[in-house]
Amino acid sequence: MSLLVRCYQLDQQAQMPMTHRDYYLKGRNDRILQTYRSFALKVAKSYGTDDAQAEQDVDDLIDFEIDLANVSPPTF
Repeated sequence: MSLLVRCYQLDQQAQMPMTHRDYYLKGRNDRILQTYRSFALKVAKSYGTDDAQAEQDVDDLIDFEIDLANVSPPTF
């Protein structure tokens, strides 16, 4: 079972981990998104996922969250 599946089994709410969609729309090089990625990698590795798999899973997860942000309506 991949980390992506494990993460969404832990929290099946319909909310992105960083609760405001604007965080995801600034691009992958944004400082906050990079910090979130680093944190997610630490969590993945704490579950025993090897480095290469953790990086792939976290990048897939962030790509998915960016896609969700792109189709989500803006909040006011």
